[in-house]
Amino acid sequence: MPKKKKQATNIDDEIENLMKMSDDIELKKEIKNLGKQDDKKDRAFIRCKIKANTGIIISQTNPKKKGTNSHKRYQKYKSAKSTVQFFNKGGTQADLMFDYQHGYVKFI
Repeated sequence: MPKKKKQATNIDDEIENLMKMSDDIELKKEIKNLGKQDDKKDRAFIRCKIKANTGIIISQTNPKKKGTNSHKRYQKYKSAKSTVQFFNKGGTQADLMFDYQHGYVKFI
């Protein structure tokens, strides 16, 4: 669980940076209303990154079990360079959340 604690700190830093950079009032409201639970924070953080079409780096080694639908999707979206490309290549919000939480996706 120490990894989760470290990630929460990164999320808090990212939230603070988003607040400083954003001119979007609705986005600022959403950022301000983040829940205290890590999963709630993660979901809100992901939504903010999606809205901002943030750049991403995805591990090129597919960690998903071969033969599964998630493995097939990962093969398609692992070349994405932004959140919009991620979804255009077949990734789902659940994929992005899971991969972010497990360190397969990093936001840049």
